[in-house]
Amino acid sequence: METTTETTTKKKTTTPYGAIDKRFLAELQLAEELLQAAQAPQHNAALAEGGITTAELQRLAETIASCRVLFTGAVDEKVQKKTTTSEESATESKLRRLIRGVQTAARLKYAGL
Repeated sequence: METTTETTTKKKTTTPYGAIDKRFLAELQLAEELLQAAQAPQHNAALAEGGITTAELQRLAETIASCRVLFTGAVDEKVQKKTTTSEESATESKLRRLIRGVQTAARLKYAGL
């Protein structure tokens, strides 16, 4: 009996993320949806039976709000970093051009031209 095995190699793909990892953002949105559903008056009795109080829901709301603030700060810092990096790159290019000009002038001077 002859058996053949086929091996396939999967190429690893990298997922480009935006300013925020979309998985974390999806988790936060899910938490917000769950909180909104939990705060609906028709669910009060079922939540109370499960031992979930309005104080706990309030803490969850505060935690979600603080996560939103952290996400916003992370986006702002990432955008600022990209802007700073591009400005540094432009400044470095300008400095290199100026240095080349000085080097060329020095070569001409010391070459006796």
